[in-house]
Amino acid sequence: MGKKIKISVVKSIIILIIVFLLGIFGGLAVIKYGGNCIIISEKYYQHITDIEKKYMKLEMLYDKIENDYYGEYTDEDLMTGLYKGLYSALDQYSLYMTPEEYESFAAKSTGSFYGVGVVVSTTVDDELIILSTISGAPAANAGLKPGDIIVAIDDELYSGSQLDLAAAKLRGEIGTKVKVKYLRNGETDTVTLTRAHIVTESVESSVIENNIGYIKITSFELATADDFKKAVKDLKQKNIEGLIIDLRNNGGGMLDASIEIADELLPSCTIISTMNSNGKEEYYNSDSNVIDLPYVLLVNNMSASASEVLAAAIKENDGGLIVGKTTFGKGVVQEMQIISDKGDAIKQTVMEYFGPNRTKINGVGVVPDYDVDYNSENDDAQLNKAIELLKNTVR
Repeated sequence: MGKKIKISVVKSIIILIIVFLLGIFGGLAVIKYGGNCIIISEKYYQHITDIEKKYMKLEMLYDKIENDYYGEYTDEDLMTGLYKGLYSALDQYSLYMTPEEYESFAAKSTGSFYGVGVVVSTTVDDELIILSTISGAPAANAGLKPGDIIVAIDDELYSGSQLDLAAAKLRGEIGTKVKVKYLRNGETDTVTLTRAHIVTESVESSVIENNIGYIKITSFELATADDFKKAVKDLKQKNIEGLIIDLRNNGGGMLDASIEIADELLPSCTIISTMNSNGKEEYYNSDSNVIDLPYVLLVNNMSASASEVLAAAIKENDGGLIVGKTTFGKGVVQEMQIISDKGDAIKQTVMEYFGPNRTKINGVGVVPDYDVDYNSENDDAQLNKAIELLKNTVR
């Protein structure tokens, strides 16, 4: 005969977990609704006890809010806070998103959205930093620059661990306003921006120094790899003899796009390897087809994630030379998943990636072949060094 136990009401959460467990373990227990008790076999008694212990504090806090909180809230507010809190205990890249937040986040990968036109990332000090601004967009027009630290949005403080929430907050309906407080050189300032329709071109190309092709990749989006291939084709028709690929201030994006571009630049080799939480390794390789041009890669400390995949692959496979500063050091991969028919979603770190030689990138970055400071827009020493290296190669 099973034990008869009383269960305190854990506001539906524990009840749901108990029902779930009973389903898993064969449904041998009987739930009685009268008297707030269930009859359960000895075999499952310990499972229920463990659950009660695990969620006892949660129930206590819920009751405290319900009985004493002076203010208004809904059960949905509490559940959303619970989900967000769960993910906030992980790394700075994992989070729970409401349907509205996910919709705003997903729009960015298409290259067209409503916002202020900034690319943001997180620093090792858990700050929210602007990696780049889009020319002609509200942020750039108001004077925001790469390297500025966003302190608050609409008077709400944001840290680096709230990266995607902050990015979603900056986006919104066209014509609406958003107030941004930022830090630059130890001094804070505030600007009010009017959101606009932002259409980003992740690949820009031109010919410099008469015979050198220049391609800037601002982020890795759905169309980036195809746009890169088209840019290379167009530049080759203009008889370029060398290529500069600029990944400075590129905060990453879609890993597949980076791998596809690496495949274009490298012969048959390993591009990267990944390892998941179970220790399973996966290798991504390039084929034998390769662009028949010498090239130099430009990176800086704002080049992150998918940018570092490309940089590490090129460096460790003896592709082109790399010029600039050591990259950001984000070597983990997140997976997006919609978790209900309401459209809420999670972004969760699921694996770490490594260079072709199993070199660690996360927290380390990729060291360039030539360490060169930027100087200024009018005297781009990094670009000048890349030009110099290519001229010596194509002669």
